[in-house]
Amino acid sequence: MTGALMLISTWVMGAFLYGMVEQVQPYNQILETIDTSLTATFSLYQQSSDIDPETLAQIQLAFTRIRAIIPVIFPAILLITVLCTVWINLLLGNVLLKKKDIRLSPWQPYGQWRLPDQLVWLVVASGIGLLLPLPLLSKISLNCMLVAAVLFFFQGLAVLTSLFDKWAVPWAFRFFVYALVLIQAYGIIFLAIAGLIDVWFDLRKSQNETT
Repeated sequence: MTGALMLISTWVMGAFLYGMVEQVQPYNQILETIDTSLTATFSLYQQSSDIDPETLAQIQLAFTRIRAIIPVIFPAILLITVLCTVWINLLLGNVLLKKKDIRLSPWQPYGQWRLPDQLVWLVVASGIGLLLPLPLLSKISLNCMLVAAVLFFFQGLAVLTSLFDKWAVPWAFRFFVYALVLIQAYGIIFLAIAGLIDVWFDLRKSQNETT
């Protein structure tokens, strides 16, 4: 949380200074750049003679939906980028500290890390907000749900790491599974669900008891 707040503060300050110098709104400028890029990409598909009209119509529909949803979920995209940046830096930093001297690492092993249990109410509240017929509340709830999903993915990955430690799985196989999970969207969703389930059923309880 500290790392995320520091990075967000840096981004906000940088965006504020950039906006003052360039006389633009960085947030809107980024959205316009993304939309322009999507439009240009679809134009390339339109110019291709190898794509039949039916496939082109499906591609156009997909691009239309993407262009419509990105402005809605862009706050979540920014926050998720911050969380992933901080998370990766903490993981790699912890590894480097332990390699130099295990006493330098101030954190517990990643397999034992968990979110505050109270965070599950963010998922519950977001789910309720998505069901209510209030457009603004639905947008806020969707962004909160996406951010919560990423956080619980981190916890689900910690559960998987804990199980790997418990079963003494070789590192080569671990890297293969991690890469497979990150490549497959279903793997990310599965781990996010596992992280959520861990709040109630403590999937690492047996290992914690033995240690």
